[in-house]
Amino acid sequence: MASTPFQIKSLTARQAATGGVAVVAALALSACGSSGGSGGASSAGAPSVGSSASSGSGSSGSGATATALQADSRTTTSAGSAKLTLDETVQSSGKTVTIHGSGVTELGSAGNGQFALSTEGQSIQIRVLDKMVYELLPTSVRGKMGGGKPWVKIDPATAGSDANTVSAPDASEQLGFLMNAKSVTEVGTETVDGVSTTHYRLQADLGQSQGAVAGASLPTSVPVDVWVDAQHRIVQEKVALSASAKASSSAAPQQVNTVTTIQLSDFGTPVDVTAPPASQTTTLTNSTGSGSSV
Repeated sequence: MASTPFQIKSLTARQAATGGVAVVAALALSACGSSGGSGGASSAGAPSVGSSASSGSGSSGSGATATALQADSRTTTSAGSAKLTLDETVQSSGKTVTIHGSGVTELGSAGNGQFALSTEGQSIQIRVLDKMVYELLPTSVRGKMGGGKPWVKIDPATAGSDANTVSAPDASEQLGFLMNAKSVTEVGTETVDGVSTTHYRLQADLGQSQGAVAGASLPTSVPVDVWVDAQHRIVQEKVALSASAKASSSAAPQQVNTVTTIQLSDFGTPVDVTAPPASQTTTLTNSTGSGSSV
């Protein structure tokens, strides 16, 4: 399992807003992202989906088609940055939670970006800068999680991997699913947000990622759908995951079903992220929410 930007752990308002359901889901997604890494190299000259390497509508893909999808993932990453939208549905313990997010993100290893997330009437802003995560907490949870200050700062190197921490949205990790693509099928031509694309369906092999984080019990593979434009860039990806995971080390496992869809657009868009004022920021010293003022 590669250490990629999507795995940056951070305290989130989703925990307060959803009673831990979405936290478990995001934790599971972090566990089973890319085990091969998405990379940032250009794929000039490599076969691309929609070219002769494609298997044709409705047919099972060959190794060449999987290779083409991997090349398209690298082509997408080499664009440098993009606008991102995220829609996630989480089902667990009879409850369904929907999460929406939008923002801008770098697609390479740096992973800087800024996002707005909302769920069940709560909202949060997230900034990722030089591998540090800053979160603007809802007023209702600042006293408990942020020492009364609006922003918290999380250093992924010291925050730990407790289930109370989840990932900032980043397309690079989602694109990493394609590095272990198998059973690729071309679904057909579809329009996504006004862009003509070719839709592919595949199974992503999780391999060694299974059970890698906080006791999460993960499947060996997950279904992934991708939509690729004429420039061989991935403009939409949908991942469905069912996993058994714990909201904390002492909690009983929960079955969590998630469907996560990301859309990418405006490739090459500027990503200008600044850290919030130090006087308004509390640094978390561990993943349970304690911290010290900056």
